[in-house]
Amino acid sequence: MLSEWNREEYENLNVYNDYNTQVQRWVDNGRKPEFLLTTGNYAIFSKWYDRCRPNKYWILKHDNTQRPEKEKIRTAANRMALCDEYLKQSNDTIIAAEKYHRRKIVYVIGALLVFIADIRKTLQTAYL
Repeated sequence: MLSEWNREEYENLNVYNDYNTQVQRWVDNGRKPEFLLTTGNYAIFSKWYDRCRPNKYWILKHDNTQRPEKEKIRTAANRMALCDEYLKQSNDTIIAAEKYHRRKIVYVIGALLVFIADIRKTLQTAYL
């Protein structure tokens, strides 16, 4: 049982490190939307986030630096806030993109229906 917990903790730390790399890349690039998570990566990281439920103390537990404890806590809290914001903004951007694509599909279908109706009307007029 302890070995299973250890394996799970190791996997969670690896996923966090990958996620943290993505967050840092976003921050380093001025928090531009192009550096937010894609739909697939969002699904992976949000599932991990819900399962692992990381918090500043979990981040602090894995901080091996030789800094004062208060500084480590402050850094972990700031990192957690960034992680939360990154996940939320990624989700908001994905939802907005999905709405845009749905709207575009509706417009295309509407235009096709108008086009087909116009052709039908033209054909009916030509054969009358």
